[in-house]
Amino acid sequence: MDSIQSFGTELAIAALSLLFILVLLFNWRSVTSFLYDSGIAKIHASDRTTEFTLRLKVMLLKISGASHHDIENQQIDYLGASQLEQTYFAKNKFRCFWQLFSYYMLYCLVMVILARPIDIPSSIEVGRLVAFDQIRDASQMVLNVGILALSNVLTDLLSLAITYVHLSKISVCLNQRQSARAAYYAIRDVVCAGALFIVSQVVSNFLYPRAVINPPSDYDPLTVEAALMPYAFMQSVTDGMLNFYPFVFPGQLFITGTVFVPTLLTMALILLVVVLLLILKIVGRLQFYFLRDDALLDLMAPAALPEVGDALQSRTKRCIQFSVNSIYTIILGAMGSLLFYVMSKMFGLP
Repeated sequence: MDSIQSFGTELAIAALSLLFILVLLFNWRSVTSFLYDSGIAKIHASDRTTEFTLRLKVMLLKISGASHHDIENQQIDYLGASQLEQTYFAKNKFRCFWQLFSYYMLYCLVMVILARPIDIPSSIEVGRLVAFDQIRDASQMVLNVGILALSNVLTDLLSLAITYVHLSKISVCLNQRQSARAAYYAIRDVVCAGALFIVSQVVSNFLYPRAVINPPSDYDPLTVEAALMPYAFMQSVTDGMLNFYPFVFPGQLFITGTVFVPTLLTMALILLVVVLLLILKIVGRLQFYFLRDDALLDLMAPAALPEVGDALQSRTKRCIQFSVNSIYTIILGAMGSLLFYVMSKMFGLP
């Protein structure tokens, strides 16, 4: 094995694409209704984006275990929280922690079952991917997983709370037509998520040599190389020997990368809605351009008929509804095609 293929970037794209597709599918009715109403009502795009940020905040609350009563409670007003200590996450720490802990343990279980850390020098020497032997001490394994889960869940929870506060600030800025300041808060949110990610990653790096037997002698947990330690997905077991798919990925990054998910997801959705609103605005302008000729309007529906206004309004609504569903379907199709292409490239699918 002269070289080992690394598909870390492709795997990250596939994971985020799948997550994004699931979010769009489960929120199809909500997002398309929002876009349709935006196309019908002549309201400034920033006002509509502000309304969408409110829907994103509801989604973050539901992910964290908030009930309908918690969201609708006007006395507490979690939706209007603009300070960290006012958020649902700060006032319901243990409930949110348990909710995120459940998610992370499921994710961690999948990673433990499907992937193994790879010994690159040995793999090159024998001509196939070879995994490090993992420790057999059950108490040490439980301790490692416990520390890893604790650090990741705490940083995930803080990342969610910070993203929630930044969404509130972005909403206010959009209401005041301060696009530059809204972009500043979005960038600041990404920076905060990055800082939390580094903390979580360092903890994971220190645990790595405690999880495998005979780790690399030059391993340094404070280097970038430690975060890029290769993992591979198991394919089969033959005569007690593990066989892997012929590519590696930075498993350490994937273990701690959940810190970035709330930020990436919310900012990507806001950007997507802004783009869709602009496309709908362009469609509306084109429709007006093609229908503005009085002779064409008379040909389509004589002005003498009283129902002409209603007919044209109905035609406009149908055009907007078709545009919304078409654009949404095209985006889902593009994301699905990207996901299929990346998965085919990694796993050698036909």
